Amino acid sequence: MSSGSPWRIGDFRTLFTATALTRPGTDIGYVGLPLIAVTALDASAGQVGALATLGTLAFLVVGLPAGAWVDRMRSSRRPSSRSTCRLPDPPPPRPAGRRSRHRAAHGT
Repeated sequence: MSSGSPWRIGDFRTLFTATALTRPGTDIGYVGLPLIAVTALDASAGQVGALATLGTLAFLVVGLPAGAWVDRMRSSRRPSSRSTCRLPDPPPPRPAGRRSRHRAAHGT
């Protein structure tokens, strides 16, 4: 296993930068949106709860189908965790008619 820094890997830097930029916005949205609804719009507790429910519903309606769509994309068009984590490539499959030396020697 390589002892190099993950900062040398371009995919890791891209993932880290994207996460570092979007995470504060997400956190501000979770706190700020209900706070603005209560202070500026005089929303009731039920209305703030409905707002939170709609946020979860948006994830279910948009996020889950988008995840299924990305899962069906060709793997060459999306970044893989293997390239981010620096895991080795899996070995290529053996041809169908060829047996390993161990199996050939023992007749299995």
